[in-house]
Amino acid sequence: MSQGNMRLGTLLVIVALIGVGAWLVLRDDGDSSDSSVAASIATEDTLRTRAAEDGAPIYWAGPQAGTELELSVPEDGRTYIRYLTGGAEPGDPRPDFLTVGTYEFAEPVPALEELSESGGGVQRSVPGGGIAYFNREAPESVYLAYPGIEVQIEVYDPDPERAKNLVTSGQIVPVS
Repeated sequence: MSQGNMRLGTLLVIVALIGVGAWLVLRDDGDSSDSSVAASIATEDTLRTRAAEDGAPIYWAGPQAGTELELSVPEDGRTYIRYLTGGAEPGDPRPDFLTVGTYEFAEPVPALEELSESGGGVQRSVPGGGIAYFNREAPESVYLAYPGIEVQIEVYDPDPERAKNLVTSGQIVPVS
C-alpha cells in the first residue's frame, strides 16, 4: 500500500472515530458522574467563559430561534454545542438537533483536502479562507477548517442542506 493510501486511510479512520465519539458523547447513558461529560444547558456567556478557560476557540452557529443551547465537553480538546428544540432535555439521545463540534486538530486544512480527494468526497471554499468537506454518503456532517487555526469543526444537522448552508454561508463562527 502506498504512503498516500495509508495516509488517506488514516484520515478516514480519524473522521469515523470523531463521528463515533460524538455519538457516544451525545447519547444519554444515565451516568452523569463525570461533570466534564455531562451535557447541560448553556448561555452565550457560558460558552465565552469556557472558550476563555480553554484558551481555544469554540465554534457555533450563533443564536437560533426556538432553541436552547446544550454544551458538553467529553474530554480536553472536544466541545459540542447542540441546539435543542421542542422541549428536549440535555442529554437527549435523539440525533435530531443541529450540533457543532469543535475538535483540537493539528493541520486540519490538509487533512480535509486529502479527504476530499477520496471517493464521494466534496470540498467547498468558505468565507474567511476556510475549506469545508462532506462525504456524499454521509452529508449530514460537514467538516470545516481554517488555515492557521488548529481545530476542526463538525456541523451536523439531520437536514444535510441546512448543514451545508450554515457552513458555506459563513454562519459557523467562534463564540466571541
